Amino acid sequence: MNEQGGSKSTRVQIAGLWIAAASLVLALLRTVFDVLEVMGR
Repeated sequence: MNEQGGSKSTRVQIAGLWIAAASLVLALLRTVFDVLEVMGR
């Protein structure tokens, strides 16, 4: 594997990690808000 070809794939991996992390955070926030809504009733 060349270093030139590796940089692009690494960038794609990092972007995928960011997307996965963002969706995880959104799911957690949604769960927290649901719990708070249920507790508030």
